[in-house]
Amino acid sequence: MSPSMIFSLFFLLLLLLLPAALAGGDIVADTCRKSTAGESEASYRSCVQVLNSDPASSRARDVKDLAKIAVGIAAGSCREVLADINRLMSQPGGGRGLKECLRVCKELYESAVYDLVAAPGNIDSGDFGTVRAEISNACGTAGDCEDCFSEVGDPSPLTSDNKKFSSIGNIATAIFDLLHK
Repeated sequence: MSPSMIFSLFFLLLLLLLPAALAGGDIVADTCRKSTAGESEASYRSCVQVLNSDPASSRARDVKDLAKIAVGIAAGSCREVLADINRLMSQPGGGRGLKECLRVCKELYESAVYDLVAAPGNIDSGDFGTVRAEISNACGTAGDCEDCFSEVGDPSPLTSDNKKFSSIGNIATAIFDLLHK
């Protein structure tokens, strides 16, 4: 085969593969655009920022990959909240209501981590009903944690953590909903 023929074949192959490679780079933006349709620009930007916080998102091939990544990010956020809870529980002082709510929140977040860690395997197996339940249970954690503090009349030291997790959980839910349509 002549060098010009090899070059021509290489160039043709490059032309055929380039659009696919370029389209893959937009999967995060496209998925976030679809999952936040009808919401604010801030929701879209938050989705992109959250997904891009995991380097694996640059290698995602489809919405299924991004759903697993989003769930993994949510699990990581749960672990961060648990670390804060453990830190707060180890500090002296605080009333009985505070300590009780921290204990309740710890149990809630431990359960959420368990559910979120199981979700990617269930996404792979196509068990979308179970995934929906796992994500929904986990996403209720932040609100339930805050409710405990409201019920005892103590200010929550976890409000910022709970808001962050809730936002990430909502992103994971919206992306999963795209996958499950």
